[in-house]
Amino acid sequence: MINNRAIKSLVTASMLAFVGMACTPTAEDINGPNIHILGIIEGNPVTVQGYVTDQTGIDAFTINNQFVAIDANNRFIVSIPSAPLYELRAVDTLGFETAETLARRDQKFNPTIAFRLNQSGINFMTEEMANSVNVSSFEDQIAGQEVLPEQEIDDGIWGTSFYMWAKIQSVSYSKPDVNLTLTDNEHFLMDMTIPNMRTVLVTRWKLCFIGICGGWNNDGATVTANSVHFTTNAGLSIVNSLVDINLANTHLDFNNLNYDWNSIGGGFENFVNGIIYAVQNTFVNIYIAGIERIAVPVMSKFIEDMPINTHVQNSEGERISSIILPYNLDTYNGGATIELKGTIFAPTIAGVPGPYLGSYYVPGASPQLTEVTNTGKSYDIGVMIGTNLINQAFLAGHESGQTTMVIDASKNAGVSPNGVDVITQPSDDIIATDKLRFRITPISPPYFYLTGNKDDQAVGVFGMKDFSLSYEVKRLGWPDWTALYSATLDVEADFTLGTQDNGNLHVGLEKLPRVVFKSFSNGGPIRLSPVFLNNMVRFFMPLAMPVVGATLDSVATPTIAGFGIKAEEFWTTGENNTHLAMAGTMVKVSDTATAPAPETNVNMVSNEAGPTMNESVTILNGVVTLNFSGINPSPGELEYRYRLDGSEIWSNWSNRATVTLANLLGGLHRVDVCSRTSLLKQDPSCAIMNFETKRL
Repeated sequence: MINNRAIKSLVTASMLAFVGMACTPTAEDINGPNIHILGIIEGNPVTVQGYVTDQTGIDAFTINNQFVAIDANNRFIVSIPSAPLYELRAVDTLGFETAETLARRDQKFNPTIAFRLNQSGINFMTEEMANSVNVSSFEDQIAGQEVLPEQEIDDGIWGTSFYMWAKIQSVSYSKPDVNLTLTDNEHFLMDMTIPNMRTVLVTRWKLCFIGICGGWNNDGATVTANSVHFTTNAGLSIVNSLVDINLANTHLDFNNLNYDWNSIGGGFENFVNGIIYAVQNTFVNIYIAGIERIAVPVMSKFIEDMPINTHVQNSEGERISSIILPYNLDTYNGGATIELKGTIFAPTIAGVPGPYLGSYYVPGASPQLTEVTNTGKSYDIGVMIGTNLINQAFLAGHESGQTTMVIDASKNAGVSPNGVDVITQPSDDIIATDKLRFRITPISPPYFYLTGNKDDQAVGVFGMKDFSLSYEVKRLGWPDWTALYSATLDVEADFTLGTQDNGNLHVGLEKLPRVVFKSFSNGGPIRLSPVFLNNMVRFFMPLAMPVVGATLDSVATPTIAGFGIKAEEFWTTGENNTHLAMAGTMVKVSDTATAPAPETNVNMVSNEAGPTMNESVTILNGVVTLNFSGINPSPGELEYRYRLDGSEIWSNWSNRATVTLANLLGGLHRVDVCSRTSLLKQDPSCAIMNFETKRL
């Protein structure tokens, strides 16, 4: 369903003049200095350059306890020994201190990810096991195997010998009942009962008397048991960075085992039965081996996706690589936890912005994933990720060139004279034939830290220091693009975390960022008003921040083969908020495939100017509010996500039903809204809202 509305946007210019925003001091300095790293020359020692700022002045600055001299402009350049971690400390003249730690790009964090499967998640494995030990699979394992090798059976009295051979032809039985129980010593106790077991044998036999033998007789037999009871102790361990499973103390018992021979009768039947029972261990061992050859792969496949070895490439060809491998396994409180260690890096470092000293690092011991969430809810599967790995991903994205970008009309139609018309003033010299673009070149990588929990979400701050933004124009008759304005900013924005459809992390940046201007230049040949420059930052930073934040999409999480994971709660954990935890339910991929799809609706709601009237709405300050709804054919609530103007970046899945879009550029806009059910079934068509913003 497509809705079209013409929305006229009355944009107010009420921000402070740009010059006033640049350097207004706070009333009282109660914070430590700000430390900025601008670049490095790699080697040992490594050469570092940057600057330190504070309102009251800098008293001391050290890197790994080495004093660093700063000049009259608070800048420095210093050579220091290469080290895994760099501790930066700055103290101002009032005694306030700032301490930051950066981790060199080659660090392998240990552990960096922990994965926990509770008993409710393991119960899915029991179902997979019961389905996998099916008749055809088991028959493939044991059919054709010899139960009784050809051998002579001598009665020892009358000189009569009996030769016999038997192998398995086919099996049949009812669906097994399987139970898997975790113990606290890294073991599964597996208990399987297979009812109504029936095994068909192919046999041949011949009779000899005083050395004279008759011919071979082709025959058969049927072996039945009311049930077969199989138990084993599955030991779990990590071998060569892979989860290894070994079975021990395996037992198999037949309940009421019977042989029914097709043609052997009389005294020979009892005679043969005695021999069969004598070699029954062979029969048992065949069944044990057959079940083990099915059971071990099922358990292994269930967790075979633990190792993470991925190479993510964006549309510009810039790559980020992840190598994260299991190294420790533990079972406690009714669940199994696998710890992984590894690193995320850029295989090729781009020329711009170049290498950096390290990623933002927060020291602290790794906590344990417990059997319940932060709010006390039980779950099937949980994942805990260190913030140091997340920041390493941001460093990798930065060094690969992903944070350096150009936003023009080909990427966002609002980057045009028509689009910026909503923020221009009469004095701004912008004409309809101009081509516009914004160039973004962060000097330092993005950083990320967690601040706490809100409801079922982990919240934190995403930011960048020395974020360079330039506004460029190409006018008819000009040979090249010309920068009309450039600024260096420190930017921070609050975020919530979610996951993509493939399970990778995704940072949701929907609130306006906080901007501190460090420097600016407005010396281009075209006149631009301070109001326009203020609004440019206010309107275009929300376009750039999600693109930079999309670097986090390279952080993969462990998955379970054949299952999707519906993340239901995110929370912050660990000393100093060092880890992000998330937990949820497991959904079989086959259930998702066969589930009915939802239908999505999106409608515009009332706004500051009053209720919607016909097809024309006046929206103050370019704010549009949309309501989401849908038809849900499955139990549970619908979740929604949206994207603006065809962006590759979607919002996080959420059960919210309303979203407010602010600071919209002029021109046509499109919002795509999709819904999904608790079974992870998505609306294949989604809903679309088209509208236009204009200056009144």
